[in-house]
Amino acid sequence: MKVIPILAAGVLLMAACSASDSATEKPKKVESTGGYKSIAKENEGEETPAFKSVPSAEAEKMVAGGGVTVIDVRGPELFAESHLPEAQNIPIKEIEAKSYDLDPNGTYLIVCQKGKTSEKASGLLVENGYPNVINMSGGMDSWTGATEKSK
Repeated sequence: MKVIPILAAGVLLMAACSASDSATEKPKKVESTGGYKSIAKENEGEETPAFKSVPSAEAEKMVAGGGVTVIDVRGPELFAESHLPEAQNIPIKEIEAKSYDLDPNGTYLIVCQKGKTSEKASGLLVENGYPNVINMSGGMDSWTGATEKSK
C-alpha cells in the first residue's frame, strides 16, 4: 500500500520537472507558404525576411538563364564528387561561422544533398543581410541537369 503514494509522488515530480524545462525553451517556428519560408524567432518576437524554395526543374532554368550564383553547402568531399556547373563550395560550417565573402546584392541559389541543409543555410544568409537567396528543394538528389566533378 505504501508503494502507490510513492509512485504517485514520483510521477508528479517528473511531470513538474519536464513542464518547467519546456516552458523556458521557445523553439524557432518555421512556416511555409507558397514556396517561401519565414523563420519566426519567438523569443525576440520578430521574423527574418523570407527566402524562396524552388524545385530542381525551376532551379535548372535559373542556372541556364544566368544571373544566379550557385552555392553548394555540402562538404568538400561530396562537392568534389558531383556539383552543379560553376557552383562555389561554401560548406554550412562556413555559413554558420560567417566566413565567406559574397556580394550582398547578388542572387544566390543554395544547394545541398537533400534540401534540408540548404534550407538552413538560406535562412542564415537572409538573416545576415543577403535578401536574394533561393533554396533548391530536394537538393542534388533531385537534380537531373548537368553536373561537374572537381579536378
